[in-house]
Amino acid sequence: MFNLIFTGPGSVSHSCFLGLVVFVDVRSSYSNHSESVSAELQKLGATVVPKLTSSVTHIVFKDGSTATISKSAKLRAHLVNVQWVER
Repeated sequence: MFNLIFTGPGSVSHSCFLGLVVFVDVRSSYSNHSESVSAELQKLGATVVPKLTSSVTHIVFKDGSTATISKSAKLRAHLVNVQWVER
């Protein structure tokens, strides 16, 4: 069951990712999509951080840096595909 958060007139946000601290590394061969994925995660209640730290619980990853993969194991963060964010 998802909780809904009223964020203003005509807008409702899901809180299904509330409490998650997420780092995003989502790229394609032509551009970095991390910003748009981050915005969607924030709408869903996640806290998105700009750096990989010990507080990160999840890493959303697609074609990003190999260093991100290495750090995810050290941090014991969940490494998930960008499709995890889709509604």
